[in-house]
Amino acid sequence: MVRITSLLILATGSLMACAVASDSNTGGLDSGTTGADEASESSEGDGSTTEATGVCPAPAAPDLAFDANYIPMPDGTSTIASMCDVTASTSDASTRTLELACDAAELPSPLVLTFENLPPTWPGALDQGASLEAVVSAAEELDKGRWVALRAGEALVLAAGSGTTVYADFRMAPPQDMWAPLVMTPVASDCETQVANCNTMVQRAGLRFEGLEEPPLELFDHEVRETQQFTIATGEVKLGVGLDTCDGGSSSSFDFVVLRKE
Repeated sequence: MVRITSLLILATGSLMACAVASDSNTGGLDSGTTGADEASESSEGDGSTTEATGVCPAPAAPDLAFDANYIPMPDGTSTIASMCDVTASTSDASTRTLELACDAAELPSPLVLTFENLPPTWPGALDQGASLEAVVSAAEELDKGRWVALRAGEALVLAAGSGTTVYADFRMAPPQDMWAPLVMTPVASDCETQVANCNTMVQRAGLRFEGLEEPPLELFDHEVRETQQFTIATGEVKLGVGLDTCDGGSSSSFDFVVLRKE
């Protein structure tokens, strides 16, 4: 199962971001403090990463995971938009499964979305019999990830992503507007760096969510936040520090789910 780590976006492929509210305009990470020099240097000039937070909190929620049974062509990222009907919505102690019958012939029948350790929020708009617009993006080879957006009319009901991107600016990711108006931005931290693929250094990080009719909110990895209208959860979030020696990019990964409440 693909781990939710990037822009349903949330790798290797890229992600985008989301927003949540708290009593102030930002929550979660204590942004604005001095961060790790390496993380700051890796984000200079592209605007894709906010400055380091000066913190490294322990994980506060179970490991979130998302997967979809859509397998793209092996030559890059593939994105399909389609009207779909929910044919089944089931759950057990830790797994939620959503099955969709979609008009697009390129999508499997049924399209199956699987979530592990999802927060208990589940919108009625995703119950069996509902009709939704789905945008599904997936990547293999250099980029590996699964990303999805589900809308009821104009309202974004679910955004989810699992994957890694070798590029800090999301060039190889799913379309940056697939979760509009949701926008997601990586937030650096002062966590210790670890060696990833191609000798890239990565560190645990956070995500800034904004654009969801709520004040912006920052979550660290493995965290769950509630707002008036949304539940937002993060799984593994790792930010590349420096360049990937294989691809010349930054090897980052992002797992997240955003659910609209009723």
